[in-house]
Amino acid sequence: MKKGIRWGGIFVVIYILALLIQLPAKFSYEKIVPAVGIVPNPNLTVQSISGTLWRGEVADLQYRQQPLGLLKWNLNLLPLLIGELSSSWSVEHAAGLLQGDVSVDGEIITLNELQGKLHPSMLLPLFPFTPFTVDGMLTIDMKKLQLTGNRPSLLLGKVEWQQAQVTMTEPLDLGNVDLIFDTNQENGEITGQVTNLEGALEISSKIIIQADGSYQIETSLKPRNSRDQQLTNMLSILGKPDRSGVIRFSQNGKI
Repeated sequence: MKKGIRWGGIFVVIYILALLIQLPAKFSYEKIVPAVGIVPNPNLTVQSISGTLWRGEVADLQYRQQPLGLLKWNLNLLPLLIGELSSSWSVEHAAGLLQGDVSVDGEIITLNELQGKLHPSMLLPLFPFTPFTVDGMLTIDMKKLQLTGNRPSLLLGKVEWQQAQVTMTEPLDLGNVDLIFDTNQENGEITGQVTNLEGALEISSKIIIQADGSYQIETSLKPRNSRDQQLTNMLSILGKPDRSGVIRFSQNGKI
C-alpha cells in the first residue's frame, strides 16, 4: 500500500512538471517569473517570445539596447525532479554564435561548455563610453563559469582574440591575444593571464579575483618597435615607461 502511494506521488509530480513545461514561454516570462520573485536584469530587453517553457526562443534579445540575436533554449526535464533548473541554450547573431549548458541552484548559476565565436564589438556594451572601436574575432572555450550572487566564483577556460585590432585615431594591430582563466579550488581565487605573441604592442596582464569579489589587474605594455614614436606617444597617456620601455599600471576594485 505504502509503495503504491509512493509511486502515485512520483507520478503526480512528473505529471505536474509535464504540464508546467508545456506552458507558453511568453506567459511564463510575463506572469510566472514576477510571481516567484525573480527580477530580470534591467539592462536586458526581451521581445518576440515564442514556444514553450520547455523549448522556446526569443527572436530579439538586447543588452543595453545592443542586439544580441536569437536566443533558443531546451529545458532538461530530469534535473527538475531534484529541484534544479537546467537547460541547453544558444544565442545566434550575424556577428557570432554562443552556446552551452546552464543550471540554476538557488543563487548559483553555472555555465558549462560555453563555446562559440563572437565579434569583439558585441562586448562593448559591457563597457560604456569606450573611446575606441575593435575588430577581429573572439573564440570562446570556457569549460566552466559559475556565478554566485551575480559575482564570478569559478572560471575555467580560454578566450582567444584572433587578429585583434583596436582603433582610436589609427588602427593598432595586436596579433592574437590569449586570455586564460583558472580557479584555485582551495581558496576560491580566480586568476587570469593575458598575453600576445604578435602585433605592434606587447601585452602582459594578470587578473586576480578574490572570493569576496575584490579584484586586482596588473598590466604591462611595450611597443615591439622602440622606434614607433606614434605608438609611444599614444601610450604616454597611460604612464611613464621604465628604462626598458615598459609602461606598467594597475587597477583594483570590487565586483
